[in-house]
Amino acid sequence: MLVHYLLMGAVPITTVGAFDSVGAILVVAFLIVPPGTAYLLTERLSSMMLLSVALGIGSAVLGYYLAAALDVAIAGMMAVVAGGFFMLALLLSPSRGLIANLFRQRRNRRSFARDLLLAGLERLGGRATEEELARHLDWEGGSFSQSLKDASRGGFVHGRLPGEVALTEKGRSAVHRLIGEHVSVIPSG
Repeated sequence: MLVHYLLMGAVPITTVGAFDSVGAILVVAFLIVPPGTAYLLTERLSSMMLLSVALGIGSAVLGYYLAAALDVAIAGMMAVVAGGFFMLALLLSPSRGLIANLFRQRRNRRSFARDLLLAGLERLGGRATEEELARHLDWEGGSFSQSLKDASRGGFVHGRLPGEVALTEKGRSAVHRLIGEHVSVIPSG
């Protein structure tokens, strides 16, 4: 509680003093961008505060030298460097970054498709031809073959005969686990 009130008191005092000293662009950029960048990179408050300070210092130093080298406004270049750090963190953050989210979504889609394939195979008695399974699931060729490949690679299905697919014990237990998870979510009555 004390830290909260100390921060709430320090921010307006610093902001009012900084507006006259360095300008509105730099004040707003440095109040928002380094903490936002640190938030993308860590979840612990102490690490976030330290990283925010380091990003602010790095933005100021790098922005100053770039502004001197390019002969542009110092405050604007500092804000641009801070924005550049933010964009890098937004793209590359392992937990919240756009690229990590794309990979996570792709993995989830493939996992869901594999689970759907296993459930469909279980519904057909645990053994079927690839054509029967594809017709039962009403899937197109590319997504079906990719899901079948993923299930085979994971050891969930095997094909003893050409064109035939059967659940392994690992596949059966995965289907029963999935069914148990979904049945417990459905409200009764």
